[in-house]
Amino acid sequence: MRCGLTHLELPITCLARSRRLYERGAGFEPVAESLDSVDLEAGGIVLRLRRGSAPFPTVTLRLQTIDPGRALSTLSSLGAEPIREPHRVADQELRACAEDPDGHRLVLWRRLRESELDRPVDLPTVLTWRRDAETLLVSLLSKAPETWRDLAREGSVAEAEHLAAGGPVVQAHAIRGFIRSSPRFYRHHLVPALADQGIRPEDYSDDFSC
Repeated sequence: MRCGLTHLELPITCLARSRRLYERGAGFEPVAESLDSVDLEAGGIVLRLRRGSAPFPTVTLRLQTIDPGRALSTLSSLGAEPIREPHRVADQELRACAEDPDGHRLVLWRRLRESELDRPVDLPTVLTWRRDAETLLVSLLSKAPETWRDLAREGSVAEAEHLAAGGPVVQAHAIRGFIRSSPRFYRHHLVPALADQGIRPEDYSDDFSC
């Protein structure tokens, strides 16, 4: 029989204190409450704070945030105990840690931005690529806005490999894939990136208009 997860229950000693911490400090929204508990929702997950008597087992909550340092400071001002300032970890995260007043561990994290990584992200290739084609596409993608670079990388590789029809993928495929995978309304923004690589946009007019 398949079951669905509806709540994560967190035992706490002071309902008002914990509610203030998770609402004001972590942005959780109240959705239901009773005399001894309150349900708080964030990102489709419901956290039930239930008042009890210590000692009780502690848990770890991973809370994703765009700014772990700021989140750590906010939670600390509301009663959490800072454990570790923001730091990089091996799985490409920026992470900070705190404990709430009942000893539950709060891991505040975000993915490292591509500009923060030690090396370029690998292309998600399937076919064989010529080294100069791969290098060229990496250079072109470095000019794409970071907010949608992952999508541009996947789209450019998929389109280039489609054009290569079995491979190997050469520079022309990489250029055409880069252009074709971009939304048509945005393609004129690609011209400076192409020009920086010595590529004449007019040579690929069909790809710009397709």
